[in-house]
Amino acid sequence: ALFALAHGTLTKLTWGRVAYAAALFIGGLILGWIFDTMGLLAAILAHASYDYTALWISNRVAMKYKEG
Repeated sequence: ALFALAHGTLTKLTWGRVAYAAALFIGGLILGWIFDTMGLLAAILAHASYDYTALWISNRVAMKYKEG
């Protein structure tokens, strides 16, 4: 929740922003669990894997809209 507040996600409430903040919160819980059970390096690698995948998907979607 603090991450979402710090990044302005909850400044103007819409259902999309609330859903995004909930996803951030759940993601934070998962990364916290990974940190507690497997350590910092595992949490860093999990976060980096997520970031890489999200950016790859975003790039594919952007390229699709650019072409058509």
